[in-house]
Amino acid sequence: MFKMKSCKLWLRGSFFVIVLVLIYLPLIIVVLVSFNGSSTRGNIVLDFGNVLNPNPDAKSAYLRLGEADFAIPLLNSVIIGLITVIVSIPIAIMTAFALLRSRQWLNKTVFGIANFSLATPDIITGISLVLLFANTWLSFNQQLGFFTIISSHISFSVPYALVLIYPKMQKLNRNLILASQDLGYSPIATFFHITLPYLLPSILSAILVVFATSFDDYVITSLVQGSVKTVASELYSFRKGIKAWAIAFGTILILVSILAVLLVTLHKYLRFKHKEMLRVKQWKNS
Repeated sequence: MFKMKSCKLWLRGSFFVIVLVLIYLPLIIVVLVSFNGSSTRGNIVLDFGNVLNPNPDAKSAYLRLGEADFAIPLLNSVIIGLITVIVSIPIAIMTAFALLRSRQWLNKTVFGIANFSLATPDIITGISLVLLFANTWLSFNQQLGFFTIISSHISFSVPYALVLIYPKMQKLNRNLILASQDLGYSPIATFFHITLPYLLPSILSAILVVFATSFDDYVITSLVQGSVKTVASELYSFRKGIKAWAIAFGTILILVSILAVLLVTLHKYLRFKHKEMLRVKQWKNS
């Protein structure tokens, strides 16, 4: 019996370790390879031996990052992502408010449509958007570009934000809103003093997901981008070898993501400790 339990625990632990390795090993490889030199064409040298014994004559991938002409695609991606966030999040919040006060059948219908749009393949979404722009935007002698990219990103980002925000809003105690109104607060003041602080964790999660999805999207963007270049389109345009600057840029993004996770974890820990200290003080005072 004891051996059976030990075997189950070992299998569970092994499965957990295997999953972690499959998730994080590619990221570790990217970080290690980023310290390799680059070829004369600017491609990264995919040789793990160069990590320990780098070629002094080979130019560093991080130096290639400074030489690469990706500043404009990076700026375009950031601008598109920020505008997508600024437009998508308020739309998702207003939709969540409307669903909260509507009938149950309408809630299920709209929320089901949002989930269905998340499950729709990007290529199908991209083709449908191209057909839409061909019969609307392009018919006015306009070109594919920032407007079509941002419109497309908003169309697939709103469901992500809605799925993250609406479940949290469903748990909101409506008595708090009624009490705020009884105290003389206007609906706008109630929103900023009660609803918004309550929804803030979900809104922040939605902002991160929407920006990351917009920044990373290639399939839909490639169909509606016209002459506008983004980081994703530049990365997918490689034909012969992987550019060294792309590996260096990916390593920087990985480190920034790790730092962000650590800061969020530290913030949660400090908030928890602060609440514990307040509880101890209240217990002593009582």
